[in-house]
Amino acid sequence: GLYQLIPLHFKESLVYRAHSALGRERDAASAHSETEKSMVSRQLCAVKRQLVQDTLDMTIPLSALGLVNFNEGVVALAGTITSFMGGQAHFYKLFI
Repeated sequence: GLYQLIPLHFKESLVYRAHSALGRERDAASAHSETEKSMVSRQLCAVKRQLVQDTLDMTIPLSALGLVNFNEGVVALAGTITSFMGGQAHFYKLFI
């Protein structure tokens, strides 16, 4: 997740700079810039969501190995949240 997040932040800053450099022009380059801006924004949102989900999922094996000291309630809550996030992603793929 971090390997994807860092290049996307750089790409986002480049796209925003290019978009602001175009100003208020409404030509093909501006339309392409808007499309690329929304695409990068969606990718960035997806990577951040996956990073949160992966971080929460890591609490389960780390707690089982004894590397961190989480009680069963925290581990169960993390598992419930990630299950809900996964179900929500599948729901959006199927119905939206």
